[in-house]
Amino acid sequence: MKAVQLVAHGAPGKFELRDVTYSRPGPDEVVVQVQSCGLNHLDLWLEEAALPIPIQLPRTPGGEVAGRVVEHGSEVKDWQRG
Repeated sequence: MKAVQLVAHGAPGKFELRDVTYSRPGPDEVVVQVQSCGLNHLDLWLEEAALPIPIQLPRTPGGEVAGRVVEHGSEVKDWQRG
């Protein structure tokens, strides 16, 4: 699968479209095919390395994700594929 990842801090930082490892969901997890994703000021701080904690790179930024459930773990009952 592909993800846009921050690979170097800065103003602006360096982002790359990269292949990332797909991992199967745990028993109580779902995998979402992201169709849209919000970015906010927290992501700007991440880019600038201005957060109060160190963040390991590469990092996929974003939150408020919307998409389609493509797989779920064995204990997930409230979410269905699609």
